[in-house]
Amino acid sequence: MLRGIAIAALIIAILAAAVLGPRWLMRQTPEDTARGPEPGCNLITEDCQWQSDGDQWQLSLEELAFVNGQHHYHIELTTTASPERLHGVLRGESMYLGEYPVPLSATGEDGRWETRFTAPLCTVQDTMVWRIDLENRNGPLSNVPFRLIFEASGQ
Repeated sequence: MLRGIAIAALIIAILAAAVLGPRWLMRQTPEDTARGPEPGCNLITEDCQWQSDGDQWQLSLEELAFVNGQHHYHIELTTTASPERLHGVLRGESMYLGEYPVPLSATGEDGRWETRFTAPLCTVQDTMVWRIDLENRNGPLSNVPFRLIFEASGQ
């Protein structure tokens, strides 16, 4: 009798995980909810440009390779601002898969920063939409008028 109840409870737990697991992974983080539904700029199809506090910003993304199930990218950022330090935070836009730091390095040319990084593979969806949030020493950059997003396919 007790064994039957334990087996039934285990089956219910497995079914609940199968139904609720994907919903949990696709949940919005508090930062996403606070940011609101601003439009996105697709970095795969275009360079994203904006103006903030009188300074010009331009971010471009290039896919370098797809090797062993991982997408390798190159980011180049140019700005008329003079930040001491810049980095990005890679976050899943279509599904929450954690947060990954993307440190940017100054190239020696005025206002030019770049990095190479690898986007994790999503095993649940064929296409994953990623968002890059730019930050400086003081926290997230303000006045970026859109989400900086790109898609990665599981090929």
